[in-house]
Amino acid sequence: MRFSWLTWLIHVFTVTEWGVAMALFWRYGNLTQRQKLRVFALCMTPHLLAGIFCAFT
Repeated sequence: MRFSWLTWLIHVFTVTEWGVAMALFWRYGNLTQRQKLRVFALCMTPHLLAGIFCAFT
């Protein structure tokens, strides 16, 4: 299925935003010494990968 360029642009921005959120959670977890925030950032990985691989199907 082909999508418009605008749909692809929104998808790329959304996946990028998800990656940035993961990095920020990881960094804040390091700064505050809260391991649960770092675990939360790692738990977001499957959703990020699903968004990335969705673009190739």
